[in-house]
Amino acid sequence: MEEESWLRNNFKGSGRGTKTTKIAFSASIYRIWRERNMCIYENTRLHKKSILSDILSTVRGKISGMALQDVDNSRNNLIAANFGYVLCPVKAETKWCSWKKPDPDSFKISTDALLDSEGGGIGGLIRDEYGMVIAMISMNVERDENFELELLAVHQGISLAREMGLKSIWIESDSKLAIDKIIGTSSRPWSKLNLIKDIKKSLACFDSWKLSHIWREDNVKVSISRLCSLLVL
Repeated sequence: MEEESWLRNNFKGSGRGTKTTKIAFSASIYRIWRERNMCIYENTRLHKKSILSDILSTVRGKISGMALQDVDNSRNNLIAANFGYVLCPVKAETKWCSWKKPDPDSFKISTDALLDSEGGGIGGLIRDEYGMVIAMISMNVERDENFELELLAVHQGISLAREMGLKSIWIESDSKLAIDKIIGTSSRPWSKLNLIKDIKKSLACFDSWKLSHIWREDNVKVSISRLCSLLVL
């Protein structure tokens, strides 16, 4: 394959830009193959913008778990930056966070997702108005997109709340993209439309609900709880 030979000859080593290019190449091949099968066997077609959006989401999800590499050449830096990955180390902005309690008789659901070279996982906490943890979610999930994992985490949190018979909930996620997709302020990827529909259908079963974005720094307890539960298992 001519393109594969070009990739091997021009992108060598372990730089983040090189890895990003290889991931983008693989994601494009897979997405084109998948679209071909949909056209042949299901007689359906997606708009090219939806396909490109899916490829970009896959690439960004994969590179988000890469370890920081301080030294890389300018070409690789530019390639990675074009996918939204800034390689230059920056001083972290200090954020002061505090937990906001839900209304009386309401419960807060905080969710999180993790995608790395070992696979994907989701986690979540359900807390009452006093901040007491009444339930926890933690599971490994075989997915290759961080965005889909974030949606699945929200879905699992809502499902658990329904099983517990809760009537009023407040869901928080540190994925602003996932929140925007669910509430409809951002264009939805067609490949995830069924999952988003399931989430909205489940929300309609509650007397009241709220969905909002939370800063990652304020969501750290969810990540810690997931790691601890995995260690116990």
